Amino acid sequence: MLLDDIKQLNLTQLKDLKLSKAVFSKKDRTLNLEFASKEKLDESLEREISAFVESQMKGGVKTSVKFFKDYFDEEKVKGEFFNYIKREYLFFSTRIDEDNVCVSKTDDVFVLTVTVTPELEKMLVQIDFLPCVEKHFADITNFEVKCKFDVVESDVDVENLMKATQTMRETQVTKALFKPQRKIDVEDVQPLFGNFINQKPQYIIDVTRPEKSVTLCGIVEGIKEVVTNSGYTLFKFDLSDFTGKISVIVFSDDKIYLKLKELQVGDQILLNGQVKENSFSQELEMHAYRICRCKILEEKFESSLSRPVPEAYVIVKPEKFEKEEQGNLFSEKRVSPKLLGKSFVVFDFETTGKNYLSCKIIEIGAVKVVDGVITETFSTFVNPECKISREITELTGITDDMVEHAPTFPEIISDFYKFCYGSTLIAHNIEFDIGFLKFNTKDSGFNFSNPQIDTLALSRKYFRSLQGGVDTPKNFKLGTLAEFLGVSRENAHRATDDSIMAADIFIKLVEMGADF
Repeated sequence: MLLDDIKQLNLTQLKDLKLSKAVFSKKDRTLNLEFASKEKLDESLEREISAFVESQMKGGVKTSVKFFKDYFDEEKVKGEFFNYIKREYLFFSTRIDEDNVCVSKTDDVFVLTVTVTPELEKMLVQIDFLPCVEKHFADITNFEVKCKFDVVESDVDVENLMKATQTMRETQVTKALFKPQRKIDVEDVQPLFGNFINQKPQYIIDVTRPEKSVTLCGIVEGIKEVVTNSGYTLFKFDLSDFTGKISVIVFSDDKIYLKLKELQVGDQILLNGQVKENSFSQELEMHAYRICRCKILEEKFESSLSRPVPEAYVIVKPEKFEKEEQGNLFSEKRVSPKLLGKSFVVFDFETTGKNYLSCKIIEIGAVKVVDGVITETFSTFVNPECKISREITELTGITDDMVEHAPTFPEIISDFYKFCYGSTLIAHNIEFDIGFLKFNTKDSGFNFSNPQIDTLALSRKYFRSLQGGVDTPKNFKLGTLAEFLGVSRENAHRATDDSIMAADIFIKLVEMGADF
């Protein structure tokens, strides 16, 4: 441990040194360290420690080291307590309110008291909650902090609470287990140009920053040949796997040019190169130095990653749904035979922005369509653990107050997976929603590999197949289609209402003859 190494310098002033905070910034590869000591250190000693820390860093990591005199008061103890449990005990942090925690000081010892029910105390004792909290304070400060429970009676559904706890533990364990294994198997690797590639490729969705050497695989889309002002010929195309898409650029000479001319849309390839940030679009793109043809074995990966379906809903439970016309005994409306015996989940996410790599989900709305009829809804706000911009609030009507006490996405993954299991997934412009879904569940072990239907693509295909003279919508936006098809529009840009609207549009299109 770094702090232990520093103390090996055998300086008297270092015996009370604590590592108060350590934050690593991936963007500029900087490690920010904050040390606390009982007495302020000499400037020469601070420089000596900073130099020692710098010498221990490897791989181009820069360090920023700060020192301050240790100080704690009642408010700082309480604030640090909540910061700690939000990091280490996310599930329990939503069950412990600020009003249930008080801090007092006696003889230079802080006493932190947590008011809990007998049931919650039992679970916290099982995981050594109080000793872990006390150890955390001992690691970061020289002030002594003692913790205790104040147990009060309350009516609690212990069984459901225990199930929720187990679900959260399983999610955290799965995240730790699966993240290092995210590689794709390929076979029949044949070099197109450059040397043979023997590294296993990773998923495109896992490429989140510039890197010097990256190996990917996927399907070729949209090949373009560009001649620059200086006379260089570039080949540009998109590479996609089932998790995402990235632009690829290849600089070619005469020999490589002939090889690249063999590439066709739909080819499965394996490639290695450097990922850079485009100076104009700020999007990541890959400059490929080696390309091989291959066969992608993604089914083998998916089957090994998939977790079993949870036995019960824990946090978000579906609600029965019945439209007025669905319940009309005198209705003679017949369901299309194409929909009979099939289950679909039409879903929609409201988010803090368009980029799934940096933006967060703030609302999930979904409906289940069985035998052509909407039977259930699944709806919840999601705490993004960040501020919602004014533009997004104006667009969706969702405020920070509305999501403040909502569950986080990891807490409801298992419930949404259970709701979707065995159904075809449907969304309007599904690539947007699937991008957020795949990225936010990539480490959970829940594999959303369901068949997919895009109502945007379905409507375009259907109306453009009609013969001339037939009235068609002016565009294929969700609201425009709803108005054109006579589908009810309520609370646009709210997830559940948009899902109901998209479901009605899907059913209507199939009834009109659209083939999916």
